[in-house]
Amino acid sequence: MEFIIIFVLMIVVTLLFQGTKGVNYLLTLKKILKEEYGWTQSEFDEMWSYHQSELNQLKQNGQSTRQIAEHIDQYLNHYKSAFE
Repeated sequence: MEFIIIFVLMIVVTLLFQGTKGVNYLLTLKKILKEEYGWTQSEFDEMWSYHQSELNQLKQNGQSTRQIAEHIDQYLNHYKSAFE
């Protein structure tokens, strides 16, 4: 019985850890884009809604959050001009 409880707790802790990594990535990416590249919340939200899966894939492939932010500002900056 103890084995089952420990196993379930390990699964729960692992899921929580994986979830916080994703939240941390999103918050860090948003912060970099806002502070260093001048993106607004609306611009970020619009861009994220269309490119979320591709950007998450870049992170899973080992790119740093800063590299992804540079990529976004370079190739997806048309979202910034859409709000001007």
